[in-house]
Order: sequence, then structure tokens, then C-alpha cells
Amino acid sequence: MTSIVRRVVRGAVVGGTVLGLALGSAAWAGDLEALFEPPEGRAIFVAQATGKNSNPGTRESPLKNIDKAFKTAAAGDVVLVAEGTYSGTFGVGYLEIDKPVKLYGGFSSDFGERDVVRYPTLFQPDNASGGKARKPLLRFTRAIDGLVVDGFIFDMGERNSYHASEGKPEGV
Repeated sequence: MTSIVRRVVRGAVVGGTVLGLALGSAAWAGDLEALFEPPEGRAIFVAQATGKNSNPGTRESPLKNIDKAFKTAAAGDVVLVAEGTYSGTFGVGYLEIDKPVKLYGGFSSDFGERDVVRYPTLFQPDNASGGKARKPLLRFTRAIDGLVVDGFIFDMGERNSYHASEGKPEGV
């Protein structure tokens, strides 16, 4: 698995792609309340294990999917994502972002702690998703200035073009 890199992504190009990249930082690890109550916009919480997309996206009632958070978010909102393995929009293996949001992963399932190593937030589509869509893992639908992605591991390792039992090359 890719090691965690301390980096912030800003000003993506239209149709830009980030593949096989792990983003993370100890930034904000000690001051969770600053993330939970951003000076501009609102905080939207996502937890695959305990969330529902009919929830309001609060800490007590998080959303289930990152893409649902993107659809409800406005420019400047903060999306906080709990540990787990996420597979993207409708399970087809990609995320599309069309506005500048701040996306932070690495939270415990109750959002009480943030540690990107202890609580990995993994974006990893499965092989079946490859047959549904061949879009980039992280896609920017327009030029976006101010986007932050922090505390995620992006891994396309499970996704390949081989059928589970047919179509594999000899020896694979």
C-alpha cells in the first residue's frame, strides 16, 4: 500500500485525475472542534459503517457516502469522513467533485479522534466497479480553486480489467 504523504491538493485542472495517491497530514489532529465548526460553511459528516444517506450529515447522524456529501455541500464546506473502505459514486469506483470543499479522512467511527494511521479512510473500488465505469478515481468536473483532500488513501489495487474466472492471462 502507498505510504501516507503530507500534501494538500489545490487548483485542479478540469477533468484532472489523481490516481494511486495517498494524502494525509497530522494537521488538525489535535483540534477537532476547529474542523467540526468551520469559520465558513458547515461540517458534513460521513461514516460508511453507521451513516445513512437520508441523514442530515451531522456528527450524530452522518451520511453514508462521500458522493452524497459532495451533492449536498456548498463551496467552502468541510466533509469529514470516518474510517472505512469507500468505493465511490453508486459503487462504480470514482468520485466527482465540482466545488471547492475541504475533505478530511482518518476519523474514528464516532468522530471522537482523528489519526490517519489508526483510522484509515480508504478509497478502494472493487474489480466489479471497473465494468460499470472507467472514469478516473478522483475527477474534477471543472477548475476548482481551494479544494483540500487530507487523510485519505486512494488505491486502485483491487480494480483491474480481468474477469474473476474468464479472460485472465495465463499465470495470473
